[in-house]
Amino acid sequence: LLVALAAGGGANLVWRNVRDRVLSHEDYLLLPKQITVTPLPAWIHRDLKAEVLRDGELLSGQSILDEGLAERIAKQFRLHPWVAEVKGVQLTHPSGADVKLSYRVPVAMVELRGQDRPLIPVDAEAIVLPESDFSAEDRQKYPLITGIATEPRVEGSKWGDLRLLGAVRIAALFGDDWQKLQLRSIVPADPTRPSRASDDAMYEIYTQHHTRIQWGSPPGSERSNEPLALEKKDRLLEFALENGSLDGKNGPQLINLREPGPIRARE
Repeated sequence: LLVALAAGGGANLVWRNVRDRVLSHEDYLLLPKQITVTPLPAWIHRDLKAEVLRDGELLSGQSILDEGLAERIAKQFRLHPWVAEVKGVQLTHPSGADVKLSYRVPVAMVELRGQDRPLIPVDAEAIVLPESDFSAEDRQKYPLITGIATEPRVEGSKWGDLRLLGAVRIAALFGDDWQKLQLRSIVPADPTRPSRASDDAMYEIYTQHHTRIQWGSPPGSERSNEPLALEKKDRLLEFALENGSLDGKNGPQLINLREPGPIRARE
């Protein structure tokens, strides 16, 4: 036991003498160029890693032997509005760090009622996304949500409007089928009525040629005898396949999805 204690004390003394030299050696000093992140998806048009490192303390170089380094790296990346989750930070020797990220996915653009400003991108949880990553052409590719009177919060935070949340969940349900069905916009059926919760609201969808679709409740909040959201979407796809489109031969028509059974469109 005495021999072990003496050996341990000697090791600690040696470490105190060489610690600064070891921690400052290039094999242990993590620099920004040695940090890798999950490849960015096509809709993010910025150097996300450079932005994160610029706003934190990591530009100065940190030792990979620092026990708190991995968590500090994760914390910095969590702050970026495009980052949905930091799945892990793996430190390697010689100095390196691999940051596994999942990114937020835009599902819709929001047009504010009565305001002349660019459309605002949001994800499926109504989290506000960075506007500067979208050109005017990019914004036209997404479902448009109209009739929203509340102001957005800062990028990376939830909008806080339950009526909007219901609309973005409808948009997220469609995915690529939105363009296939030639849809254009989602709007609360009565946007002026105060709403205490998203399931109080009823929604309508409009095609690019102005056909009006009475959608009803948001996904997950269907009322008694109201078809579920996936069933509604499948009925629209089937109707468009049988008729060539959702629009009538003579122009826009009305489609009611709030009731079960075959679609009976009327002009």
